[in-house]
Amino acid sequence: MNNEYKFQLQSGDYLNRWLYSGPYVTPFHSQATVFFEPVNLTEEYRQIEYPLRTQYLQQRNKNEYPEEDDFQNIYFPFENNRFDFSSFITTPHILETNAKTFIKVKKNQTLPFQLTTCGSIDIWVNKEHQVAFSPFTRNIPSTQNIHLSLQAGENEIVIKLEDMAERDVNYYFEFIYLGKEDIESYIPINEDPIAVEQAENFLDNLYFEKDIYKTDKLTLKAPAHLGERLEPHMHVQINKNKLINPIFTSERSFPEFYIELNEENNINLGDIAEYNLSGVNEFSFGLKISDDVYVYRTLTVSLLLEQPSPLNMEEDLETRKTEALSYFANLNQADINVGIARLMFYEYCDEQTEQALRSCFQEIEQKEDCADFRLAPLMAIYLKKRHLLAVPLQEEIKALALDFRYWIDEPGNDAMWYFSENHAFLFHVSQYFAGYAFTQDVFNVSKRLGEEQYVLGKSRLLHWFENFFEYGFAEWNSTTYLPIDLIGFYTLYEAAPDKEIQHLAKQALDKTFKIIAINIHGKTMVSTYGRVYEHDLKAMENSEVANISFMLWGEGYFNHSLRAPVWFCLSEYTPPAMQDIVHLNEKQAVLAEYTQGIKNIYSYVYKTKPYSLASTINLSPYEKGHQQHVMNISLGVENTTMWINHPGESAFSGKNRPSYWAGNGRCPFVRQHHNTLIMKYKLHEEDYNFVHVYLPIWDIDEMEITNNWLFVILMLQF
Repeated sequence: MNNEYKFQLQSGDYLNRWLYSGPYVTPFHSQATVFFEPVNLTEEYRQIEYPLRTQYLQQRNKNEYPEEDDFQNIYFPFENNRFDFSSFITTPHILETNAKTFIKVKKNQTLPFQLTTCGSIDIWVNKEHQVAFSPFTRNIPSTQNIHLSLQAGENEIVIKLEDMAERDVNYYFEFIYLGKEDIESYIPINEDPIAVEQAENFLDNLYFEKDIYKTDKLTLKAPAHLGERLEPHMHVQINKNKLINPIFTSERSFPEFYIELNEENNINLGDIAEYNLSGVNEFSFGLKISDDVYVYRTLTVSLLLEQPSPLNMEEDLETRKTEALSYFANLNQADINVGIARLMFYEYCDEQTEQALRSCFQEIEQKEDCADFRLAPLMAIYLKKRHLLAVPLQEEIKALALDFRYWIDEPGNDAMWYFSENHAFLFHVSQYFAGYAFTQDVFNVSKRLGEEQYVLGKSRLLHWFENFFEYGFAEWNSTTYLPIDLIGFYTLYEAAPDKEIQHLAKQALDKTFKIIAINIHGKTMVSTYGRVYEHDLKAMENSEVANISFMLWGEGYFNHSLRAPVWFCLSEYTPPAMQDIVHLNEKQAVLAEYTQGIKNIYSYVYKTKPYSLASTINLSPYEKGHQQHVMNISLGVENTTMWINHPGESAFSGKNRPSYWAGNGRCPFVRQHHNTLIMKYKLHEEDYNFVHVYLPIWDIDEMEITNNWLFVILMLQF
């Protein structure tokens, strides 16, 4: 490499431009074992060490200098202060990444730095091993001050980053320079350094005009000028599931296109219908530097493919359900929910239906995280419609059920998450159904008879419902996890062999729909949430709750989010009439105050037809937060939402929890009375030193910032 891409380091700066190789992703197979941990009855993160992590650390080899590595990739941090490949991987994997940079100093000296990571870091300076820092605290960062001994002139700094991925993995390091005098760092490259700098600057100022596109053209806002040394070509790669880092996935590539900037500095990416994507997507834009060399930046955006609703809202609810089920049954998607819709609507199982049902088999067989979300409805439909399934298909479903791990008291080496209320519930539903379906068969993991699994599953369900009816949802109001709970409630209501369980499921459905009705405003469920992700906050039009509420009340968005909506359509259950708190007139206001969870989380909602204001009162003020969303404003009839929070990371659409927009790094003190809300933050020295407001400016008619005041105007039409 002939050129140097240079940058200066001042005290407090992050060392975050690196050449790197990897991440190398290796499946990890440990010995199957049991362990015991209680279910988390709160919304907070709780550290749980699986036996597989203990086994991994016991057999882990000492790291050696990566002698043969090529370090061909360049890491561009953009807004992120970390070297970061955090992701979501559904089965256990070992992650390794090697990174290299160079530091120049004028004399031999020892300089101070600060390291932060969750996994393990080894550092070599000029091939001499100087630092080993291995906290291996799952997803909880640890910090250590270090010193590096440098020689006069150039110094090669090589880092090996290692961790164990157990589904969500905060896989990163922070490397902060603490010295008093400025120093120079660089990475060697073959390309023109000025062209690389121009590409980085151009991409750093690139953004989507909106966070969600419906019927519009997909448009990027760009700087006024492309660098004079850059080729006007850009390559696009798309990762459909934003929870998974693109580095770990097979990305769908779109052809390279020519950059043309119009007078508004827009780059037109075409109609969103051309992409045939719905939901949250990651677009990686590669700006061409030279032949086959690109600088990439990833941006997140949501697409909602709006289509005419097949429902006649003048018809009764049962007719609307049938119309929706017909629509879902005819979607061309390899999705278990489409298979269930087809089986229930057509009352036969053709090849297309069978393929849709099979789409989840590998996930269940490999015990991937969230396999419980698929097995519970699969077993319910097996119990209801087994006579429609071909014998080989029945046998495959039976094999999946007999080979599954239903709880941590059964030996296993998977990374499925058992400990949140939604996962615990779906595991118990699956065990209950499977045990009842195959009472005289031996289950391969637990070695129990099916009738034992049935009794144990029922006992666990009764205990889960006892907690639920005493405390309510720990993950309160969560548009992410209410639909998961609805899968369990609906499948039990429709397929449970015990009237007692069916009755409890009906009570739970009544309770859940009341919570949804209280918090519906502007066609979506806008409120505070015990667990939330960025895609929930910015694209609630794509949510399952929005789909159900449209079919039920005409307040929502008919979409292709299917898990709970399919069961809503096929079920005989009808929610209580609550139109009086869903459809408000111009003079009406609704005030709702209620507590949920073992911590008695106090939800406060005040809504009128023009606006809704919601908060969580006195939730762990000034303590570290997780994924809690503690205040929300909704304006108008089309889901114009705003909120204030404290970022948990610097990457705009990162994978950590809390993230930049979802959750709070530090929780505020909150009080509310009707349409007045007060928030107070006390940030710590180690926190990001700002809070921010999310403001969807594309939906706002007028905005003014005066000193410390922000004024927003939205013209409402009813």
